[in-house]
Amino acid sequence: MNYVLRIMAISILILIAFHGKSQPATSFANASAAIVTPVTISKNEDINFGIVGVRSSYGGSLVLSPEGNRYASSGVVLQPNTGNVTAADFTVMGSNAYTYTIGFPASVVLSSVNSGETMLACGFTSIPAITGLLTGGMQRVKIGATLSVSALQKPGLYSTADFEVMVYYN
Repeated sequence: MNYVLRIMAISILILIAFHGKSQPATSFANASAAIVTPVTISKNEDINFGIVGVRSSYGGSLVLSPEGNRYASSGVVLQPNTGNVTAADFTVMGSNAYTYTIGFPASVVLSSVNSGETMLACGFTSIPAITGLLTGGMQRVKIGATLSVSALQKPGLYSTADFEVMVYYN
C-alpha cells in the first residue's frame, strides 16, 4: 500500500509541475458571405406559331425557331397570311457576369377554344442555348418549339394555359 501511495504522490507532483507549462494554441478567423442579386425572368412575348394548314391525308410538324422562322414538314402547309408569328421572348436579370441555365417543359398541350381538340408543342429550343451569360446584369432569351399537327386537325384557335420557363444560376 505504501508503494501505491508513493506512485500516486509522484503522479500528482508531475501533473502539478507540467500544468503551467502546457498552454493551448489559439488563432482567430472572420466569417463573411456575399449575397448575389436573385435571378429573375419576365415574359416580353408569348410564342405564336401563326396560321398553318394541314393536308387531310396526313399530319406533320411546324418548327418555329428562336429567331422566329417557320419550317413545315410532311402534311403541314405554311399559309401566305402567316398571322402574328413570334418566338417567345423573355428578359433574364441578375448579377453581372453570372451564368444561368434555362429550363422549359418537355411539352405543352394546345387546346382548341371551340372543339376541345389538342395539339402538342415540344422540342423547345432557345437563344442562348441552355446556358446564358448576364452581361450588364441582363440578357434576352428567345424560345422556339415544334408543333405537331394531326391529319384532319379541326380548324380553330388553339392555345395553352401558361407554361413555365425557369432560370437558375450555375
